[in-house]
Amino acid sequence: MHHRFYVNQELHVGEAFINSLQISHQLTKVLRIRPGETVIFFNGMGGDFLSEIVFYTKEGVRALIKEELPNRRELPVRIILHHALIKKDMTELVLQKGTEIGISEFRPCITERSIRKEFHLERARKIIREAAEQSGRSVLPLLFEPCSFEDSLRAFNASESGILFHPSARRAELFDIESLIKKSERAVHIFLGPEGGFTDIEIAGAESFGIHIASLFQTTLRAETAGIVFPALLSAYALLGVSHPLSARKKK
Repeated sequence: MHHRFYVNQELHVGEAFINSLQISHQLTKVLRIRPGETVIFFNGMGGDFLSEIVFYTKEGVRALIKEELPNRRELPVRIILHHALIKKDMTELVLQKGTEIGISEFRPCITERSIRKEFHLERARKIIREAAEQSGRSVLPLLFEPCSFEDSLRAFNASESGILFHPSARRAELFDIESLIKKSERAVHIFLGPEGGFTDIEIAGAESFGIHIASLFQTTLRAETAGIVFPALLSAYALLGVSHPLSARKKK
């Protein structure tokens, strides 16, 4: 298994100079990769580039890109996560695990009950990049600057699918993953609230945009748990056709 590195530059088969002191340091000092050994570079555009290290310089790495390899790890449907800002370490956990799961876009938002307002964009990008390297993804999820919940709702396209998870939604509203994905082949928007949940006004606003309000579990999940579990269920169904067992039971 090859080590993978994200580079912010164009990549083509042939000789290339990877202009990154950070990657050069990681290859030489951390991993001790020697000239002649191979690694994979990717630039977030959808392909992996099998590359042989030629030599190191003070500015970066000279490599020979031997082959562009197809990367089929992306989901067949885009999952867009609108997540209210929560505690710093928990937000970072959602970004990391969400990238591993296959989320296409992260759209952090500030809701009425959001306690945390600050968001370190550059650190968040670093977490996403490292998670993509580790998980084998070749496309970096898009990361947007935090916006108001109203602006987050406006980013929802009525031709796509949208669902807002709220623990007080009636059990009869338990959502059906299959119909949610089949409704739109383009994208599924997931809206998740902060520790205190969404207000009634915010829920009504989401409904006015045609976003479905639903519960999923009998227990109330923490905000960071919901930010991982719900996208994971959608990812599992998108890849394997595995729906939620309660939804399947409900149909019988």
